[in-house]
Amino acid sequence: MSIWKIARDGGYALVTRDEDFVGMSVLHGSPPKVIWLNIGNARNAFTAALIRSRADDIERFLAHDEYTFLAIGISDS
Repeated sequence: MSIWKIARDGGYALVTRDEDFVGMSVLHGSPPKVIWLNIGNARNAFTAALIRSRADDIERFLAHDEYTFLAIGISDS
């Protein structure tokens, strides 16, 4: 079973560094919603801190059905 199908069927959002999932969200819509971390090969501690710092943005994104992906980058924090 693909990660896309698991997320879609389970009502999960995908958090990924893989830009291919952004394309899938544009092509197929949501669910699942995609949170794309455009941060390269960042360390886990940095990634976790970035996600925590953007928690309000992520919550707003998840609350709107019309949005399919959210891009978060290093310069966005």
